[in-house]
Amino acid sequence: MTVLVTGAAGFIGAYTCRALAARGERVVGLDNYNDYYDPQLKRDRVAALCPDIDIRAIDLTDRAALEALFDEVQPDRVVHLAAQAGVRYSLQNPYAYVDSNLVGFVNMLELCRHRGIAHLVYASSSSVYGDSAQPPFSEDQRVDQPRSLYAATKAANELMAYTYAQLYALPATGLRFFTVYGPWGRPDMAPLLFSRAVLAASGRSRYSTKAGCSAISPTSATSLPACWARWTILRMSRSRTGCSTWAITPRSSWSISSA
Repeated sequence: MTVLVTGAAGFIGAYTCRALAARGERVVGLDNYNDYYDPQLKRDRVAALCPDIDIRAIDLTDRAALEALFDEVQPDRVVHLAAQAGVRYSLQNPYAYVDSNLVGFVNMLELCRHRGIAHLVYASSSSVYGDSAQPPFSEDQRVDQPRSLYAATKAANELMAYTYAQLYALPATGLRFFTVYGPWGRPDMAPLLFSRAVLAASGRSRYSTKAGCSAISPTSATSLPACWARWTILRMSRSRTGCSTWAITPRSSWSISSA
């Protein structure tokens, strides 16, 4: 089976590539290596976690390059993890979210539809819960009150995936990742920000709830960063029809670690 992983140089993407390759799958990745955070960290992450994976430097908005890649690789399944991340950054650079998370997502949906992809697994986010959040979180809660443009784009992804599943019978599964962290994690995530602040003896950073940030339980222990990668692959491997969404909460992360 050939699997295309987008966002392959990202935190979740690199672990997913490594886990898929360990299963014996043929894995091809893509990433645009943007400068939302230091691109060298992404290259170092790939070198440490999945150095043998073929990762192409392609942007999600480049339709011609995406079409050529699909024609060349002919993937059976797609794990779509590429997106413009970050809640607070969406207040500063909204167009990056429109380009990557909306235009880029439609490009992937269209390619999956026309190339007969057996299953699309894509990354959503716990941010979709917004003002509707009522722990314990579930897939049945409302997600129509986002508190950031980032959250709105991720909720829109879920609606678009549902539409394509209904119109074109494209099997699609969305994963609402909560805060994930561990070795080779993103430097803008709370655990690393707090740790650096403590080490620098400069006090603690605090998120502004007005920017759509809230204290949400982390998904993975630092010693188990591959739990959600295994969960992603498990969902991708299941043959299914229609569209579904899963909230990857602390409980689900720990349960998959023993699956």
